[in-house]
Amino acid sequence: MLHVITGQTATGKTAHALKLAKEIGGELINADARQLYKKLNIVTGKDLLHTSGSLQKVKELNGFDIGYYVIKTSPTPTGHPLPEGGPIKNLPCQGSTPPEAGGGMLQQIPLWLYDIISPNQPFSTYEYKTCAQWVIHDITSRGKVPIMVGGSYFYIQHVLYDVIENEIPPNDSLRKELNNVSVEQLQNKLKELNIDLFNTLNNSEQHNPQRLIRRIEKEMYNRSPLAREPSRPTTGGRDVEIQIIGFQYKNKDDLQNAITERVEKRLQAGAIEETKQLLSDGYGAHDPGMKTIGYTQIMQHLNNELSYDQMKEVWINKEVQYAKRQLTFMKKNDEIQWISI
Repeated sequence: MLHVITGQTATGKTAHALKLAKEIGGELINADARQLYKKLNIVTGKDLLHTSGSLQKVKELNGFDIGYYVIKTSPTPTGHPLPEGGPIKNLPCQGSTPPEAGGGMLQQIPLWLYDIISPNQPFSTYEYKTCAQWVIHDITSRGKVPIMVGGSYFYIQHVLYDVIENEIPPNDSLRKELNNVSVEQLQNKLKELNIDLFNTLNNSEQHNPQRLIRRIEKEMYNRSPLAREPSRPTTGGRDVEIQIIGFQYKNKDDLQNAITERVEKRLQAGAIEETKQLLSDGYGAHDPGMKTIGYTQIMQHLNNELSYDQMKEVWINKEVQYAKRQLTFMKKNDEIQWISI
């Protein structure tokens, strides 16, 4: 069984996934495109890292560091991680075998696919699919249950459904229509369809009309009924049964309030200082990882383009808009079992 927990931002997906992992002997697989990047911690909300030690690297796959953190949690029924404190060293492990959950006073839940690439590295949905399927196979081969958790549904979609980009047929009528628009209009069109995908493109790709048109063509195909034939991950030659749960807000005020609270907490936790350090390390607005909601607005603030209050307001608004787009995209999949909060 592969469990998938997705839905709108700031709905408590990770807390639910952690609770489920404790109950069924599961291991978490990150499906948040922003949390794949190393050093991007506070703004992207890697809130579980304070209950873990260092990354346990298992292998290098196509240049990406595949490994896991060990989330150490109390064995209480609440499923909440331990309070923040000093670092807790991980127990030694051999090969790709994480420590067993439930031993001693603490349960230890592996969390895969955090920190696999540097902020200046581009990363595609195909590459995520390759990494995630390797991890799914590794987890199931050890008799554990994989739990994918995150709101980057276009990544999840590519793992669960067979969309082979090179085999997507050209759309002549769409190409004819798009050939008559400007690069800026093409950029805006792709952003509307999939802003996270747009942000993974390098500067050259973002200004290449042919590349933009092909990306738009693929995104529109992926959302059509033609792309809905399932291709389940397999293990031992057998299909893996899949359960998909989606979390959504009942009303927009709750969504707005939750995102506002989260942005304020991340600013208090040092989001601006983290961004300054990233800039000091040589990363900048042109790098794929930095083209992320939160970092973009903080960099504008640091460049005196936005005041502190404006930066916070724009960041919140961008997160709300993204959450609404997430829901619109996910609602196209009738396999998702929705839970309203």
